[in-house]
Amino acid sequence: MAIQTPTIEILGNRINAVQPSDVLEIIDQHVASSDNGLLHIITADSLAMVRTTREPDFKKLMDAAELVVPDGAGIIWASKILGIPLPGRVPGVALVSQICENSVKNNQKIFFIGSKPGIATKAAESIKERTKANIVGVEHGYFSSNSEDENAMLQKIADSKADVVFVALGVPRQEEFITKLRKYMNHGVAVGVGGSFDVISGNLPRAPQWMQKCGLEWLFRLYLEPKRFRRMLDLPVFVQKIIHYRLHRQRVKS
Repeated sequence: MAIQTPTIEILGNRINAVQPSDVLEIIDQHVASSDNGLLHIITADSLAMVRTTREPDFKKLMDAAELVVPDGAGIIWASKILGIPLPGRVPGVALVSQICENSVKNNQKIFFIGSKPGIATKAAESIKERTKANIVGVEHGYFSSNSEDENAMLQKIADSKADVVFVALGVPRQEEFITKLRKYMNHGVAVGVGGSFDVISGNLPRAPQWMQKCGLEWLFRLYLEPKRFRRMLDLPVFVQKIIHYRLHRQRVKS
């Protein structure tokens, strides 16, 4: 199903120019219709943008998703530098809570899958306590890809009749998992939410408010998890690519 929203392009990737309220409305409309396929939402950041330039298979997954929302602050920065500013961020952690709060009024069923054993359960319990969401399933993410365990998980989600599935398996595995889920579900919404369960469960604290406003959540996460340093090396690569693209475009125009 094509999502009718304004879009921009960053490093060859479509980004939907939406705000959280738009995402909630899209989910409600999709869930209200029956047998219209699974709606895949990607919460994109600058690291995902760089990954698409190196991994054609991941680029295909991004292109196939019905909705790609601007999660990372780097995406917002790039849109301004390129002269196509987005209306704002759609942070994945906050989006999980917002979707669950919104789900109550329409009695939408929620499924959590991913992260380490126990983390998804704590995240779901925290969400349920705050929002009263109807959570119909919780599973950890410690199963091998393309295994019998994975097939069992996919079937369990389908059997739950969930309307919204949060998948926290990391990039790109969560996108691959959601693609497989399409064969099991012809209804509902699946959202890749990365490490959101760790924050929602309290396993990892969220960045201070001032760091969130300044787009420095990545720095706080790096402070908490220094092992993420290697992947963070792609941040300056992203900046370089955006500036190079802008300069090239200016030369072409002149």
